Amino acid sequence: MIAATAAERHLRILAVATGFGTVIFTLQSLSTIIEQAPALNPVVYLPLTILFCGLPISLTPLGRWGSVRAITRVARLHTIVAGLLLALWVPAMVAQCLPGNRGPWLLGMIASAVATAVIAWPMPVVWIFVVAISVGSGIVRHLSLESGDIVLSIQDTVSVLSFCLFIAALLLLTLRAGREQDATLAVTLAEARGAAEVESRARQRARFGSFVHDDVITTLLAASRATTASPAIDESAKRALVGLDQFVVAGSRKGRLNGHDFEIEIRSAASEITDGVRFSGSLDAFTGVVPAPVAVAMTGALAEAMRNSLRHAGTGAGTVACRVAITATEHTIVIEASDGGRGFDPQRIAPERLGIRTSIVGRMAAVAGCDGRVDSAPGRGTRVLLSWDAGAAQ
Repeated sequence: MIAATAAERHLRILAVATGFGTVIFTLQSLSTIIEQAPALNPVVYLPLTILFCGLPISLTPLGRWGSVRAITRVARLHTIVAGLLLALWVPAMVAQCLPGNRGPWLLGMIASAVATAVIAWPMPVVWIFVVAISVGSGIVRHLSLESGDIVLSIQDTVSVLSFCLFIAALLLLTLRAGREQDATLAVTLAEARGAAEVESRARQRARFGSFVHDDVITTLLAASRATTASPAIDESAKRALVGLDQFVVAGSRKGRLNGHDFEIEIRSAASEITDGVRFSGSLDAFTGVVPAPVAVAMTGALAEAMRNSLRHAGTGAGTVACRVAITATEHTIVIEASDGGRGFDPQRIAPERLGIRTSIVGRMAAVAGCDGRVDSAPGRGTRVLLSWDAGAAQ
């Protein structure tokens, strides 16, 4: 299993090393383990000894192929077993003292428990464990020997404590080095991403400025000077509108929207233009996803319809209510925006007015599967129908 971070790599290396080290310690202590077995109750001694030696050895394969959680749990269990074995050593003794008046073999393998504590626990717990197990080792050694020399026991305790503190500090520094490598890498990547984003925004602004100068302003000037309908102006306006939509799509973080998210976009597009819009229907029946160009075209056309209604639909008594009806099937979406205003004759729209012809109908026609229609007449209000068929777009 490949480690994802430097901290994880260091943890896995420590786990593998602990397993190999325990194998070596166990082989060196095997004769003493067998020699001291008759002096201890086998019900306590045998299972705890097997677990004490076996658990850290299992860290070698786990360090290579197991999960970090499995490594941590095994190491944590080993520290508990080490504490139990140390605490139950004297109560489990069935002899007055150990054979040969030698100290418990456990004390020669205490470094294994220190290593698993570093793997398993946070730093404050590690220090507490090291002090507790070192002091406990001195007490067990004192009670297991015939000699009651308290000074010698204290010296042994200090020696074991110093050794364990050194091992714990060394291993903790190893893990800390991994975490610091990860932190440094994260800062470096964040700085690189920030620089790339700044450069990308600068290029985008330059492209957008050039586009506005070359296409949008030119189209607006030509439209303002026209007195009759011009196919060239219409085509130029369509290209400019498509280009603007492409900038919006490129800056969008969501390339595809599900039905629920797109419905939110629809309601936001209408509500941002005017208050009091009456909504009905939903996209619950729609089961697909809406590509970004479709979402931009439909919400842009809807927003333009709302702006037109706000500017032109009012009567002498004031503004009129706008309604947005949303309907859908599994593969189609239809948005109907309507008002009860004074309406107009679509055939009599001045050529320089690009709102309906380009910003609604043209915008929708530029996207595969989309269609936009405007239905209105004097005194009948206005109805804008926007639709998209996912099947037709394929």
